[in-house]
Amino acid sequence: MSSPTPYLVDTLSRAALRLLRTAGGQTFESDEFSVRLIGPDAPDQVADTLAGPKDMSADVNVVADYTLQVDAPRRVMELTWSADDMLRILVFSRGGWEQALLTAAGIELDPAKSAGTSSWRRLQGTEDALLNRVLTDNGLSEVPLASFRQGKTKEHYMRPRELTPERTGPISAPPSEKSPAENARLIKEKAAELGAEKVGIARLLPEYVQFGADLSRHTWVIGLIHAEDYDNVLVGAAAIEEGAHDAYRRCAESSTALGHYIRDELGFDALAHHNDGCEVQALPALFEAGIGELGRHGSMINPDLGAFWRPGMVTTDLPLEPDAPLLFGVQEYCMNCRLCETACPGDAISPAEDYIMSGGVKRWLIDNEKCFPYSRLQPEYCHICVDVCPYIHKENGNAAAKSAFKQYLGLRKKAGAGASKADVAGAS
Repeated sequence: MSSPTPYLVDTLSRAALRLLRTAGGQTFESDEFSVRLIGPDAPDQVADTLAGPKDMSADVNVVADYTLQVDAPRRVMELTWSADDMLRILVFSRGGWEQALLTAAGIELDPAKSAGTSSWRRLQGTEDALLNRVLTDNGLSEVPLASFRQGKTKEHYMRPRELTPERTGPISAPPSEKSPAENARLIKEKAAELGAEKVGIARLLPEYVQFGADLSRHTWVIGLIHAEDYDNVLVGAAAIEEGAHDAYRRCAESSTALGHYIRDELGFDALAHHNDGCEVQALPALFEAGIGELGRHGSMINPDLGAFWRPGMVTTDLPLEPDAPLLFGVQEYCMNCRLCETACPGDAISPAEDYIMSGGVKRWLIDNEKCFPYSRLQPEYCHICVDVCPYIHKENGNAAAKSAFKQYLGLRKKAGAGASKADVAGAS
């Protein structure tokens, strides 16, 4: 349930509130970031207890006394709380803005307390505080999209939940004495045998780990991905949703089986991470593992599969050899391509120049408050930003994918910019 407010969030919020008190108002502006407080006064600190997923699911319609927002230039941190209630994180995207905020406020992180500082990842359904606010604003208490899942889609959706008890287990083999390179080779062979289209290995850094999770026993993260069928864009929203959840199902099955393999055959601890149990930030881990580059639509692009895939991961202490990031020009291309931006019915995708930097990597932040009404509150699966991404064929030269892509874009052009899936004739 609830837990102490993470040191990093508490320190950043204290810095933001100090700047507001110095400015003597509800807003503070600088060249690098802006701060805004919505509330009756300027408190010294936020709530000292962080609401957990069950807290948020149990109390969806929360109207907080205070909301603290930091933009740099898009929203990078948003927190809500009341005097007698817990803190809820609506947005928290790490980047260079953190140091700029701390420096402006004259606050330094305590090295002892910030060692091993972890991160925050958005949760699903009513466990997500921002989605709960969107539900409240629309007079809802449940996520409408979930009630429309039928047949195979619902079966695929349930499969990761069935596998959750198998995420971890006892080690039943003596520890492998093979070299890290040989262990890595075995892992990749096994992942391919399990059906993964791509697999990569990265060192597990503290900033990849969810607040409150303890993965200190693990050193490595193995990322594996399963492709969706791009031809589904010409069938319609239901087919795309079924394909997406089928990919999630395969990710859950392969990551679970890979965890079993590490524990049962190689003799080391392993924990599977998938759509019903994940404590790792997928995008930075998969980037370091060489799976692809981050695009403007907030998804990762692989040269062979584009962004039409889903991830699973395994963390472990098995000695491994890491891969390197894969750079092939996506971020430069995204500076000029506007397909996902103009196609988004919610105008949720950042302009090209609005990004934050994380370790030298551009990160375009999706405005989820604008995205959710289309991706969660409608009776159809959205996915449009990924559907229109040209990298489904741009690097791999797949003629069939290119033909489907052109046909789909033609349908969207007839429907008009920003059309929903239901409005695209021929793809419904």
